[in-house]
Amino acid sequence: MNKKGIIALATLLVSGTFVMAGCSAGDVTISDNSQQTKQPKKTKAEKVRDAKAAEKKKAQAKQEDRGKEYSYGIAKGPTWLYVYDNGKKTDTHFNPDKESVVKLHEYDTFKLGGTLPLVGEQFTRSYSVGQNSSQATMDQSDNYDKQLGMMSLVDPDNRVKVTFGKISHPDYAGLSKLAFTDLPKYLEAASTNDSSKLPNQSKHLVGNLDNSTNYRGDSAASYQIIEQYFDKKSTKNDEKGPVVGDHATYVTTGNDPLLEESNATQLFIQVFAKVKKTDTDQHAFRTDDGPKYGSSSTKIEEYQLDYLLDENNNWQLAGVTNVGTSDYAMDTSHSNWIVQKN
Repeated sequence: MNKKGIIALATLLVSGTFVMAGCSAGDVTISDNSQQTKQPKKTKAEKVRDAKAAEKKKAQAKQEDRGKEYSYGIAKGPTWLYVYDNGKKTDTHFNPDKESVVKLHEYDTFKLGGTLPLVGEQFTRSYSVGQNSSQATMDQSDNYDKQLGMMSLVDPDNRVKVTFGKISHPDYAGLSKLAFTDLPKYLEAASTNDSSKLPNQSKHLVGNLDNSTNYRGDSAASYQIIEQYFDKKSTKNDEKGPVVGDHATYVTTGNDPLLEESNATQLFIQVFAKVKKTDTDQHAFRTDDGPKYGSSSTKIEEYQLDYLLDENNNWQLAGVTNVGTSDYAMDTSHSNWIVQKN
């Protein structure tokens, strides 16, 4: 081997040694770094502690978003009606005799709601607390910080006045049974002018018979019910529009000057009846070509039954109003109708 070959071989051997040494050193370095970056596992107690801390931080942030908490005075109203805070039921319900107090945060939303027999849960829409409140007067400040205004939900006497036009979960069978049971009794009492035949002897119902149906002191007509009809759709009134007063099934709360009741909760049920109606009105003005005394005809009569919620949380009939008459049959063949033959 000549001199140049020996030098080349020596150079190659030295280079290979450095490469191998570099790889070996690299392997050792990686192993050392792996040992340094490995973190010890958290214990179960540490995990629970960290989770609680994170939840607390989240709750504090949410609390700040809700604003400051104040006590709010609310209007007088029926005891079944509660305040809901951000969709959750509070322990605060209305009182018919005095203002109640509820604690709310200034950026919360609130609504009013509660549960009633046969119509289930009823709710108003939601309102902003801050936009519907005002500072308490000096006299009021002894009891609460602010007054929850609810301008669209109270009357001038600061009593809750709400109409629940859309009944979300009605007991259709229960509603129709209530009306179908009470209407024949009422019409029998009207036919004979005998108030003892009424479904109950409340001053409201007896007064309704005497002052509206048989206001002249005797029976104006005799009724024989053939069929009764209840329309399920009568409970589905547009929440954004006015309830069609006499032609719907709905719930109201508030003062009723006609019944002379304050904080009354009323259920109005719309029903129809196919009746054989006999003219017994002794005071009617008659003509030669008009209906004769004692003559009969078959009619479809539309009624609205007015019920009051009593102290035992039951619906008690308070009045019946005839709101329409037709000589023509109704199509009650669709599934929205409940029909009872008498």
